[in-house]
Amino acid sequence: MAQFSTSNAIPLNPNQAQQISLPDCTSYTRAECLIYPNSNSNEGVLNVSRDFANYESFQGVAVEVFKARSLDSIRSLKKFLTALPSPSYIRRALLQAIYQLADQDPETCRWLLQHRHYLEPELNLMEVAQQVVTEQLQSQGLTLNQDFKFTSDEQLEATEAIKMTLLQEVSAGERLLLEEILFMR
Repeated sequence: MAQFSTSNAIPLNPNQAQQISLPDCTSYTRAECLIYPNSNSNEGVLNVSRDFANYESFQGVAVEVFKARSLDSIRSLKKFLTALPSPSYIRRALLQAIYQLADQDPETCRWLLQHRHYLEPELNLMEVAQQVVTEQLQSQGLTLNQDFKFTSDEQLEATEAIKMTLLQEVSAGERLLLEEILFMR
C-alpha cells in the first residue's frame, strides 16, 4: 500500500471553493491525511465518529464530487469512503451530502437522484425515500397499506392531499428526494 505524506493531502476548508480531485485510491493513509493532516498515526481513521468536524470533511468531499456530475468520480468517491469505520458511516456521509447538495445546488441534486443507482449498494435512495414517507405519514396518524402504499414499481400511491401535506412537512432535501424518486411522472 502506498504511503502518503501530509503534503499529498487534499486540504479541506468548507468555507472556500476548491477543486477536489480524488485518486482511484482506498488507502487508509490517504484518508488519514484528510482527517488528521498533521498526524502520522492511524488514530484518525478509527476515531472519525468521535470527531464530527472530521466526519464533515468526508461529507464535504462527497458534495464536491457530486457537483462535478461525473459517474466515474462517484465510483472513486465510494472507494475513498471505505476509509470510514463502517458501512453505516458511508451511508450517512452520502445521504447528508445529498441533503447539503439539495440546499446548495438543487439542479445538481436532481441529476444525482436521477443517477441514484451509482450510489448503491452503499446507499439505496428508494429505501430512504420510502422510510421518510412512512415515518412522516405514520407520525400524522396514517396507516401504511390503508391510507397510503408503495406500488410494485415502488411509487407512492396516496391521495393528492396526502402528497401535498407530505411535501410541506419535509426538508428541502427530502422534498427533492421524494419528487424525483417516488413522485416520478
